[in-house]
Amino acid sequence: MLTVKDGPELKLFCESCLHSPASCQPVRDNHDKLEEIVAIIGKLMDKLCHIENYLDNKVDVQQLAVVETKMRVVESKIDNIEQEIKEIKKNRKTDETQVNDCVEKVLTARSKESIEKEAK
Repeated sequence: MLTVKDGPELKLFCESCLHSPASCQPVRDNHDKLEEIVAIIGKLMDKLCHIENYLDNKVDVQQLAVVETKMRVVESKIDNIEQEIKEIKKNRKTDETQVNDCVEKVLTARSKESIEKEAK
Protein backbone atom coordinates (compact mmCIF):
# COMPACT_ATOMS: atom_id res chain seq x y z
CA MET A 1 0.00 0.00 0.00
CA LEU A 2 1.35 3.44 -0.88
CA THR A 3 0.77 6.37 1.45
CA VAL A 4 1.69 10.04 1.39
CA LYS A 5 2.46 11.86 4.65
CA ASP A 6 3.86 15.35 5.34
CA GLY A 7 5.79 15.60 2.16
CA PRO A 8 6.24 14.51 -1.39
CA GLU A 9 7.96 11.18 -0.58
CA LEU A 10 5.99 8.02 -1.09
CA LYS A 11 6.23 5.15 1.35
CA LEU A 12 5.39 1.55 0.68
CA PHE A 13 4.18 -0.46 3.65
CA CYS A 14 2.84 -3.96 3.92
CA GLU A 15 -0.27 -4.44 6.01
CA SER A 16 1.59 -5.42 9.19
CA CYS A 17 4.07 -2.51 8.90
CA LEU A 18 1.33 -0.04 8.13
CA HIS A 19 -0.04 -0.36 11.66
CA SER A 20 3.32 -0.34 13.50
CA PRO A 21 4.37 2.73 15.54
CA ALA A 22 7.58 3.14 13.54
CA SER A 23 5.61 3.75 10.37
CA CYS A 24 3.84 6.71 11.95
CA GLN A 25 7.03 8.65 12.70
CA PRO A 26 8.17 10.91 9.93
CA VAL A 27 11.72 10.45 8.65
CA ARG A 28 12.52 13.98 9.71
CA ASP A 29 12.13 13.07 13.43
CA ASN A 30 14.65 10.26 13.10
CA HIS A 31 17.04 12.62 11.34
CA ASP A 32 16.64 15.19 14.14
CA LYS A 33 17.35 12.51 16.74
CA LEU A 34 20.49 11.48 14.90
CA GLU A 35 21.62 15.11 14.82
CA GLU A 36 21.01 15.37 18.58
CA ILE A 37 23.05 12.21 19.17
CA VAL A 38 25.88 13.55 17.00
CA ALA A 39 25.77 16.86 18.90
CA ILE A 40 25.91 15.05 22.25
CA ILE A 41 28.83 12.91 21.07
CA GLY A 42 30.58 16.10 19.93
CA LYS A 43 30.12 17.64 23.39
CA LEU A 44 31.43 14.46 25.02
CA MET A 45 34.49 14.53 22.76
CA ASP A 46 35.11 18.18 23.73
CA LYS A 47 34.91 17.24 27.42
CA LEU A 48 37.27 14.32 26.82
CA CYS A 49 39.77 16.59 25.07
CA HIS A 50 39.52 19.04 27.97
CA ILE A 51 40.18 16.25 30.46
CA GLU A 52 43.17 15.01 28.43
CA ASN A 53 44.64 18.51 28.30
CA TYR A 54 44.12 18.89 32.02
CA LEU A 55 45.90 15.60 32.69
CA ASP A 56 48.72 16.51 30.32
CA ASN A 57 49.23 19.72 32.25
CA LYS A 58 49.21 17.85 35.55
CA VAL A 59 52.23 15.75 34.61
CA ASP A 60 54.87 17.61 32.71
CA VAL A 61 56.62 14.99 30.62
CA GLN A 62 59.85 16.96 30.37
CA GLN A 63 60.11 17.39 34.13
CA LEU A 64 59.42 13.70 34.57
CA ALA A 65 62.22 12.85 32.14
CA VAL A 66 64.63 15.11 34.06
CA VAL A 67 63.68 13.45 37.35
CA GLU A 68 64.14 9.98 35.82
CA THR A 69 67.59 10.97 34.52
CA LYS A 70 68.62 12.28 37.94
CA MET A 71 67.36 9.10 39.57
CA ARG A 72 69.45 6.98 37.21
CA VAL A 73 72.53 9.04 38.08
CA VAL A 74 71.85 8.63 41.80
CA GLU A 75 71.28 4.88 41.39
CA SER A 76 74.56 4.62 39.48
CA LYS A 77 76.42 6.48 42.23
CA ILE A 78 74.87 4.25 44.89
CA ASP A 79 75.94 1.16 42.95
CA ASN A 80 79.49 2.54 42.71
CA ILE A 81 79.58 3.30 46.44
CA GLU A 82 78.32 -0.20 47.29
CA GLN A 83 81.05 -1.69 45.07
CA GLU A 84 83.69 0.45 46.76
CA ILE A 85 82.45 -0.61 50.21
CA LYS A 86 82.72 -4.27 49.20
CA GLU A 87 86.27 -3.71 47.98
CA ILE A 88 87.21 -1.87 51.19
CA LYS A 89 85.81 -4.71 53.31
CA LYS A 90 87.73 -7.23 51.24
CA ASN A 91 90.93 -5.20 51.52
CA ARG A 92 90.38 -4.75 55.27
CA LYS A 93 90.17 -8.50 55.73
CA THR A 94 93.33 -8.88 53.71
CA ASP A 95 95.01 -6.16 55.78
CA GLU A 96 93.87 -7.84 59.02
CA THR A 97 95.32 -11.13 57.81
CA GLN A 98 98.60 -9.43 56.93
CA VAL A 99 98.75 -7.70 60.34
CA ASN A 100 98.05 -10.99 62.09
CA ASP A 101 100.80 -12.65 60.06
CA CYS A 102 103.23 -9.85 60.95
CA VAL A 103 102.32 -10.05 64.64
CA GLU A 104 102.80 -13.82 64.58
CA LYS A 105 106.20 -13.41 62.91
CA VAL A 106 107.26 -10.80 65.48
CA LEU A 107 106.04 -13.00 68.37
CA THR A 108 107.77 -16.01 66.89
CA ALA A 109 110.99 -14.03 66.42
CA ARG A 110 110.83 -12.67 69.98
CA SER A 111 110.10 -16.07 71.43
CA LYS A 112 113.08 -17.45 69.50
CA GLU A 113 115.22 -14.60 70.84
CA SER A 114 114.05 -15.19 74.39
CA ILE A 115 114.67 -18.94 74.03
CA GLU A 116 118.17 -18.21 72.68
CA LYS A 117 118.85 -15.78 75.55
CA GLU A 118 117.71 -18.32 78.11
CA ALA A 119 119.83 -20.95 76.47
CA LYS A 120 122.95 -18.79 76.82
